[in-house]
Amino acid sequence: RLGELWDSDECSFTDVTIGVCRMHQVLLEFTRCFDAVAETGDRTSNALILPAPGEQHTFGLFMVMEFLRRSGWNCFSGTPATFRDFEDLVEAQEYGVIGISISADRHLERTTKLVRDIRRQSRNRDCYILVGGQVILSDPSLVERIGADGTARDGQEAANLVRDRLGPE
Repeated sequence: RLGELWDSDECSFTDVTIGVCRMHQVLLEFTRCFDAVAETGDRTSNALILPAPGEQHTFGLFMVMEFLRRSGWNCFSGTPATFRDFEDLVEAQEYGVIGISISADRHLERTTKLVRDIRRQSRNRDCYILVGGQVILSDPSLVERIGADGTARDGQEAANLVRDRLGPE
């Protein structure tokens, strides 16, 4: 909703910033609730959840991470500014899932190259690559064009998709 208000010039940059900060606070509060009901088990799979290089929108990523973490995944993130930064994170360890958020179509071509590079350089060549963000929500057919394996509308759907696709560890 904040994005819609921003697009229609009904909210200022300051209003949006304050709103997103408050949403982060609420998410952190709910994280404590998630911890109380998190699944226990032997799952030791790692998920890397990142914005596309140059991307500034990250709140949705934190939501996805919380749902994955609640499902038993070890979640890692970062803010790669360059392809090399992204590659360093991808190569750091083996991931079962790599999620990339794209909110602006100007990042599509770079993300397509990035997905190809991930498939070539990842320690786990069979990692499941999810893409999401406003651009993907607007045109889900971009998932195939980018070369990713899937997308989800929200964090819960992402956790369910990964569980159904990869099954229990």
